[in-house]
Amino acid sequence: MSIVRLDVVGAVGLLLLADPANAEPNRVVKGVVYEAAIAANAGLAAASPRAYGLVAAVLFPLGLLNSNSRENTTTTLATLAAAEALCAYDIFIADPNEDSGTWIFAANVIGFHVCWAVELITAHLTRDRNLDRKMSLRFEPIPRGGALSVSRGF
Repeated sequence: MSIVRLDVVGAVGLLLLADPANAEPNRVVKGVVYEAAIAANAGLAAASPRAYGLVAAVLFPLGLLNSNSRENTTTTLATLAAAEALCAYDIFIADPNEDSGTWIFAANVIGFHVCWAVELITAHLTRDRNLDRKMSLRFEPIPRGGALSVSRGF
């Protein structure tokens, strides 16, 4: 799957999970802006993973902790932990000498979507936001791990 298709899938997923009752009229624009920001950050990380990881490791906590949209500490800390894990990947694991720029870009795009999913799942489980109650989470244990599924009724 190409990165462009992955970003389009992310944008569509963002729009489908949005709460239609509380949706803003231009949520399509908002989704495109979010996906463009993810792509830009992933591009910066692919260009210089260690430098990006160090700068992001300092700026992500400042941005999350100073955000007015965070009401619950649990969701903020879970999101911050996911973002810092992505920074640790960029600093310690991503190696531009061994990994291609496309691989590092793809890993960061996926990582940013995982951060967003962690935020949504934590907010849903702690009920700290007025999320759509038609959305449900299900964890199915299997022999070598488990499967987490998100479903939404229409």
